[in-house]
Amino acid sequence: MIFERPDLIWTGIAGLIIVAAFCLGPSYLAIRSLLRGLSGGTTMRRFYRPVTFGFLAGAVAAAGLASTTGQVAALWVSLLVVLFLLAVIDWAWRWLPVEWTLLVIAIAVLKALGTGKFGEALLSACLIVAILLIIRQALLWLRGIEALGLGDVWLMAGLAGMLSPTMAFFLMGGAALTGLVEVLLRRIADRTASSDGSVSYGTHLCGVFVAINLFLPVT
Repeated sequence: MIFERPDLIWTGIAGLIIVAAFCLGPSYLAIRSLLRGLSGGTTMRRFYRPVTFGFLAGAVAAAGLASTTGQVAALWVSLLVVLFLLAVIDWAWRWLPVEWTLLVIAIAVLKALGTGKFGEALLSACLIVAILLIIRQALLWLRGIEALGLGDVWLMAGLAGMLSPTMAFFLMGGAALTGLVEVLLRRIADRTASSDGSVSYGTHLCGVFVAINLFLPVT
């Protein structure tokens, strides 16, 4: 019976998340942006469809293999897939599709329920969202600019729900720091370029979150 095989259940959940990410979100646009940056427009137009389907099939297979090592491992594979898509599309278009940010939040809820830490996850998410919304609204009032998009807020809510409150603040600050480094490097590389100093904060959030989970056993 399938209910006697937790690995199959987690594989199914992770597989559904991955398929939903590709079917509901602008996955073609993300893959096209990536291929265009790596190999140019001609290669992109020729190969983006098979690359997208290959990526989808490989991600589902990876989730299946991961589930044999642990029930939550398949969920992490699906999270990495969604974060990769978010990072690519935010880097290329400064856009975080709501379909994908909601999937990150759904994964956070599943992880919290599976580990019995729903209260801590909710606290982390609510604290971070409240702070980001206050900062966003204050900048709108004081300077008339939208320095932080709502997509960044929802993404941060999902990521914070998978961290302790302390590490959630570390993630928020770390992403801001790496974003500042990016701006400085761009200005050093091309001193003549006019830049407003904007960065793809969502891309930095995804990268710093993955780094935290690779090097700090906190989740």
